[in-house]
Amino acid sequence: MNSGHKKKGQKYKNTRAFNPTLHDTSRKTKQIMETQIQGVCSRCKDVIEWKIRYKKYKPLTQPGKCVKCLERNIMQSYYVICSNCSTTHGYCAKCGKKFENMDKPLLTKSQQQSEDAAFERELNELSERKRRALLRHMTKKTEKPDDDDDTNTSNTEEHHTNYDDDSD
Repeated sequence: MNSGHKKKGQKYKNTRAFNPTLHDTSRKTKQIMETQIQGVCSRCKDVIEWKIRYKKYKPLTQPGKCVKCLERNIMQSYYVICSNCSTTHGYCAKCGKKFENMDKPLLTKSQQQSEDAAFERELNELSERKRRALLRHMTKKTEKPDDDDDTNTSNTEEHHTNYDDDSD
């Protein structure tokens, strides 16, 4: 079929990546860009992120109907299962398939700040020795991936309880 000659490349090549906020800086676009995707499997998350990145995402105007509980409480586009049914039964909210490694719901900035403040208060209440030991343990845990078996995690839980004891 090919008569031996080489085809040319495409006529117009993109010199830079698509920017969804280049010509549109409306509130709706900013809201879409800040949308948090949770309760879906990794494949569905990639699909929704692609839609957001290339301005194909269309937000809902009215709540959608859940296919499990049949209530109108779906607030995000492309979801078919509400967040309550998704978390309780372990289904992906978009494709409806069961999966085990569900992402934990993301915290809002105010919730994250309140949790950080509570952690700082608890950290300040500890003695210097226990505080340094806890911080050392936390840095070691962040450096090391979660490939440990259950015996090591039970030891770390015991470690946490030992930090709260006041026996010096």
